[in-house]
Amino acid sequence: KVEENTATRRSSRANRTSWKDQKLKKEVFGYEKTYGLHYSIKEGLRKCPDKAIPAIVDELKQMIDLGVWQPVERNSLTYKEILEAVPVVTFLKDKINPANGEIERVKARSTMGGNRLNTETFENENLRSPTVDMSAVFAFLAVSATKKWKVSTTDIKGAFLKAFFPKHIRVIMKLGPELTSIIINIPVIGEQYKQYLNADGTVYVRVYRALYGHPLSAKLWHKHLSTTLINAGWKQT
Repeated sequence: KVEENTATRRSSRANRTSWKDQKLKKEVFGYEKTYGLHYSIKEGLRKCPDKAIPAIVDELKQMIDLGVWQPVERNSLTYKEILEAVPVVTFLKDKINPANGEIERVKARSTMGGNRLNTETFENENLRSPTVDMSAVFAFLAVSATKKWKVSTTDIKGAFLKAFFPKHIRVIMKLGPELTSIIINIPVIGEQYKQYLNADGTVYVRVYRALYGHPLSAKLWHKHLSTTLINAGWKQT
């Protein structure tokens, strides 16, 4: 019952956020500018290519530098792998200057279309990833305020990407023409990807790290973070 209520609250909150975003988009910035909304590469290249392309390049470089995926020859894949290749979903989001409503920069995020995955590849895996209980967070904040502790937070860039998929899980993705047209123009990296470019403008890649969108990624990140902290001397309670 508690889980049902939590899911309902989250869904309701998501709907409220979406409504606010739509209202801001319409009443404040008009339909030519987005605020807090995600949009596609195609729309980004149409709307603000000068900001969209650098954002996409930065995101792709992060993926490639971290070894999130590696390109593979189409001929090296089985028919089933080609058929079940998961699309890469890259979306953009505007970062707005609240003072004047102008777009300061654009942020890109690449994920996999997890809804297209063959669940047989991880059906025996436990997908649950522990998360902090909000009552524990509020209790900690209350104690911190009472004792006047100094509290700080941090953000880990590309957090999920620090974790690896187990060797027995083989994930094949397909980069679409919009992405590959940008990749092949990146110095050095582009030459490598041109060798794997298919006639339809796509490139197949094998994923090695816990990319956003895979049902296992959250659990793998939690395991990686927990192990790292424990090895550093922290105790899990």
